[in-house]
Amino acid sequence: MVHVVYVHGLWMPGQESLILRHRLSNEFGLTLQAFRYSAALVHHEHITERLASLVRELEAPAVHFVGHSLGGLVIHRFFERFPDQPPGRVVFLGTPCVASRVAQRAGRFAPIAHLMGPSVAE
Repeated sequence: MVHVVYVHGLWMPGQESLILRHRLSNEFGLTLQAFRYSAALVHHEHITERLASLVRELEAPAVHFVGHSLGGLVIHRFFERFPDQPPGRVVFLGTPCVASRVAQRAGRFAPIAHLMGPSVAE
């Protein structure tokens, strides 16, 4: 069994990956595990610790990751903090790896910055 962990983007519940999970399962025989977190409520440190726990619980010889938008940054931070992971690959879908001007501008507007939460500010 090949494990794929899907990490959703900002304000997404993880349900948006339903079609992706279905395709990866039916067409490629992969098992997709959706990792859910709240960027608006917790810091990256807590999110990455929870992701590390999930990966440990899988007890898989290889784990692949798909990160959508902020989810890709969560995966990036996860590997920075916990580099000793099973082998695998990472796919980023629309992840602002260098920066996001829109997020930077939104972060300067207090009402939106509050909604984006601490993990985006980090």
